[in-house]
Amino acid sequence: MSGRDISSTDSRPNFLLIFADQWRGDCLGAAGHPVVETPNLDQLAAEGTLFDAAYAACPSCIAARATLATGQTPSTCGRIGYRDGVPWRYPTTLMRVLRDAGYQTMQVGKTHFYPQRAALGFEEMRTYDPQRLDPGYDSDYHVWLARTAGPSIQDTAMVMDNNSWIAVPWPNPVHLHPNVWTTDAALELLDRRDPTRPFFLQIGYHRPHAPLDPPLHVLAMYERKELPPVPCGRWAERYDAPVSSIKAFHGRLPKEILDRARRAYYAQITHLDDQIGRILFYLRRRNMLQSTWVFFSADHGELLGDHWQFRKVAPWEGSAKIPWIIRPPAGPAFR
Repeated sequence: MSGRDISSTDSRPNFLLIFADQWRGDCLGAAGHPVVETPNLDQLAAEGTLFDAAYAACPSCIAARATLATGQTPSTCGRIGYRDGVPWRYPTTLMRVLRDAGYQTMQVGKTHFYPQRAALGFEEMRTYDPQRLDPGYDSDYHVWLARTAGPSIQDTAMVMDNNSWIAVPWPNPVHLHPNVWTTDAALELLDRRDPTRPFFLQIGYHRPHAPLDPPLHVLAMYERKELPPVPCGRWAERYDAPVSSIKAFHGRLPKEILDRARRAYYAQITHLDDQIGRILFYLRRRNMLQSTWVFFSADHGELLGDHWQFRKVAPWEGSAKIPWIIRPPAGPAFR
């Protein structure tokens, strides 16, 4: 389908927020990374603005998402670190304000809200969450996967630790991967949107957060690439001891194992860039980028072995720095 966007009864712009989990701020081609390939996000940055000094106020999943949803600091919204099972009791949220202003508010993927199906202002939701904090909760992805593939194929995040440096490539049909499902669900909501209202769509990709499970064909792109050296400051020598846990916060991995994890992490990012490209292509074909603000960011980064550190939370560059791209509408009404 191509042609003009038929949403002509409301002249206000649409808003698309693409929000990944654990995406380092330096892991974009447009940011100068020597290895990572992100052609779709690079184009988005060229058409808009790439912020080179964006940082999470609190580099922890729930805290970062609460600050985004409420517009408050971690301390004023009561989220200064990670803690599951604390209800989100916020009378004012970004999506609720937009909904009350007449926007159609939609969400796909990961939210980290609690309860897990809390809407907080979203009118339509398609959830992905490997955690089961609420009794009887199964995310929409997992219900779909069981119905589509049966018990023989499972989400990697449901069968191994979600904070591990272990690389476990996805060996199954690519269309069953959570990254692809999240994109498909977002496109379905866009297909079914109310054309008389502007929309706010938030797409929450769980990856590149572990498990590091990129499709095999994407991982193959990185197998022969020479990786840049891992930064290790003298101040961090106290952490230079062998890793003793698959979910370690710090320690030294053998080079070949760390490189395998880095390649899988970079491949996961490229796979997500492919999926983001699908979203942008959909909008371009329908001339919807003429009237849509596009935002791309993440809740926090991933230390990925820097200074013998892993995961996030610590306020160091690999953990706290995030990607941040804003691409304004291209139409003449918004110039």
